[in-house]
Amino acid sequence: MKEFEQLTEPYHKTHAVYFDTLCVLTAISFAELQAILPCPPDSNPFPLAEPGPHENWYCCIDDLPVLISHHHIEEGLCTNIRTFASHPGQDDYFWSPVKQLIVLPKPLMQRIV
Repeated sequence: MKEFEQLTEPYHKTHAVYFDTLCVLTAISFAELQAILPCPPDSNPFPLAEPGPHENWYCCIDDLPVLISHHHIEEGLCTNIRTFASHPGQDDYFWSPVKQLIVLPKPLMQRIV
């Protein structure tokens, strides 16, 4: 968790953006996430920031910090993939980081809502 905070700190300081700038909703269950992601999640690491029980996984794709957050709801299919949006001056400004997310396990990217 601390290591991930260090990765995201430059975005906060340099660009004054926060982590949920770009959020992609994926319909995948918690059991499926546990099966495809190589490490155990952190449970409710930001209890005041997000309501309800949830689990978070962290990773980096190249230099792009990514947070995968699964919320435990009745339907069981509420998983957000969060990262930072691109900054002005880049082609396809806001959504360009989605191209980098393609390397995530297939069920995540195939079930975007």
